[in-house]
Amino acid sequence: MLPLLKNIEAITSCRDRGRLPRTLLRAVVSLLGEQADVGIFSREPQGELILRVFSGPSIMEAAVSLWPEFLDQVRSDGLLVLHEAHGRHCGALMLQASELGGEQMILAFDRALAAADVHAGKITTLARIYGNQLKLLDY
Repeated sequence: MLPLLKNIEAITSCRDRGRLPRTLLRAVVSLLGEQADVGIFSREPQGELILRVFSGPSIMEAAVSLWPEFLDQVRSDGLLVLHEAHGRHCGALMLQASELGGEQMILAFDRALAAADVHAGKITTLARIYGNQLKLLDY
């Protein structure tokens, strides 16, 4: 519980909109463990996904190749989409968008050891806190 609170503190104390996604990424890595692959994508107006930040032990291209299969299923309602691919438990959700910039951001992750749904509630909570902090920075 204490590491989760430290990550919440890191997100809520971040005052730099550009660093906020990386702060969220570190919080999710801390929650899931160093063996998890975590990435944040932006969706361009044409629908193309661009990886913005990534962390994990896998070679980036190998990890990211698992995610496009289900990233199109991610909706703007903030619900976590879970998927299993190649023996890895994957998840993704749409992050709160800034009112100042309209790009959609998607958090995606996978891990091999345990099911991702064990941490689903905590990941959703971190994403909501990220969204609330982004709203504060917009004002």
